[in-house]
Amino acid sequence: TTWLHNELAHNFNVPSKHLSVIPYGMDIDSFLKRYRQPNEFENMKNDKRWLLLCPARLVPVKGHKTLLHALHALKNERTDFICWLAGDGDLKERLVAMTEELGLQEHVKFLGVRDDIPSLMRIANIMILPSLQDNLPFSIMESQIVGLPVIASTAGGIPEMIIDGETGLLFEKENSMALKEQIVRLMGDNQLYLHLKDIEKRVGRKKWSSKALAVNTIKEYIKVLKEHQTYSSPDKKNGL
Repeated sequence: TTWLHNELAHNFNVPSKHLSVIPYGMDIDSFLKRYRQPNEFENMKNDKRWLLLCPARLVPVKGHKTLLHALHALKNERTDFICWLAGDGDLKERLVAMTEELGLQEHVKFLGVRDDIPSLMRIANIMILPSLQDNLPFSIMESQIVGLPVIASTAGGIPEMIIDGETGLLFEKENSMALKEQIVRLMGDNQLYLHLKDIEKRVGRKKWSSKALAVNTIKEYIKVLKEHQTYSSPDKKNGL
């Protein structure tokens, strides 16, 4: 990301001329096979509640506390939602206690470590990533590839992945009320929701493909070769 580029240049004194930005790519076909796999939550597809998914390690930098406070505020306006926290980490006990303190036991479910996140995305209605710091999260890439609307924070390189209202929704990191408002916005605007679901055709499967990654990488190699290649005759004396 450009964000990481600037971090390296400004905070670690890496010369900008030695840095280029090449976004990640992924094996989309392999991911889609996992996406189509059944799981034990298939019956949730008929549930009338909104299913929110947060696939992230339970550590402070992922911003789960912001999410829980946002859900607490959301519950004061509507109760037709459930949020899956898929992941584990040192913060789990505190987050479980916080869930109880906020009265969210019926709305927040801790799924633990999962190896079927792609198929959970197929069941979910919205993916939420409340990170306090991040670079270029694969969970956003994956969601955009399959047309799962994303609400994410403005941390790190995330704003380079999302144009608010066009390829997802953004909220200021650590701002739980801003997150709540974006959730309400998406739940209440069917046209916006369908537009964000359509991202897989408009952006996702082109931007995040392994082919795009390969093309961008090869372009950088060609660029560097052209900049440094010499066209003088071989130095026979030195055996070069």
